[in-house]
Amino acid sequence: HQGTSLSSLAAGGKAGTTMTAVTEEWTAPATFRQFNLGDIYYNADPSSGVLKYVGYGSGTWASGGNLNTARGNLAGGAVGTQTAGLAFGGNTGSVVDNTEKYDGSAWTESGDLNTARIDLAGLGTQTAAMGAGGEGPPHLANVETFDGSSWTETTDLPTATRVASGAGTTTASLVFGGAQSAPGAVISTTYEYDGSSWTTGGALNTARRYHGAGGTQTAALAFGGDLNPGNTANCESYDGSSWTELANLGTARRGLGGAGTTTLAVGFGGINPGGGYETQTETWDGSSWTDASPAAMATARGVMASCGTGLSALAAGGYRPSGYQAITEEWTVPEGLKTLASTNA
Repeated sequence: HQGTSLSSLAAGGKAGTTMTAVTEEWTAPATFRQFNLGDIYYNADPSSGVLKYVGYGSGTWASGGNLNTARGNLAGGAVGTQTAGLAFGGNTGSVVDNTEKYDGSAWTESGDLNTARIDLAGLGTQTAAMGAGGEGPPHLANVETFDGSSWTETTDLPTATRVASGAGTTTASLVFGGAQSAPGAVISTTYEYDGSSWTTGGALNTARRYHGAGGTQTAALAFGGDLNPGNTANCESYDGSSWTELANLGTARRGLGGAGTTTLAVGFGGINPGGGYETQTETWDGSSWTDASPAAMATARGVMASCGTGLSALAAGGYRPSGYQAITEEWTVPEGLKTLASTNA
């Protein structure tokens, strides 16, 4: 036997005590629906013969409230959710220490970083965040944690690192990739933090900087980035000890925004190999990336603040040829209720 659940073939075999040469073909009816991982099915009314499921529709971008301070070089300087985001540091033409909170509609100034910097790695939540490394200049090893109102210096990274990405919480932290020396040779280094000290974890398979990221200390995702020179579409996941190669992004790019987990994520914007700024959005389902066109960002840009989930993400600020940006956009994948024609699903 061979084929799929929609179109299969059965040949030969044994009927009772007799061998047979009979071949039969299975073709699913038009009303047939294959059950997919992630679908939730239920029978709302057993007497109706109708099976329903909860799935997700296509994602869209919508405008949000602008940052109070337009800025770029926010590669990792954002954490939290679409309705409780935090953006910190960045470049306005000079390096800044600004911290702003987002409530789902507007940004509010909060307690500033102790050390102004650009391109730092960020992780955590709006009320329990971490900013690690970055550049003042020079390259920095400084690590600070945020409690919802103010920043506090904590244990430095083992080596000054900029343009890395972060994942996890303030007590189970992961910082990976980036650059550690002028003029910015990329690295594959991974650092893990347990709330008191940093140790070295498994190295990325592809060294990179300015990459998208998401997840936790034991289930992180790294995608895209800058090889200096050249962009990469490479995607990898971390299991707490080592990185594993996954399916590539559709478009190699650096300085892209990203949010989500190893099983559900979104990547957006960035700079393509030709140097152009992107509006393209791609979604990750745990095994492959899908172009979400026509759901593109309204403003092409790179090195922006990004946070949230694969279903509900935030993109704020960034840079484009016209200058530093204050624009905020919100990515939302709506939940949809779909009805199947019959129980042949």
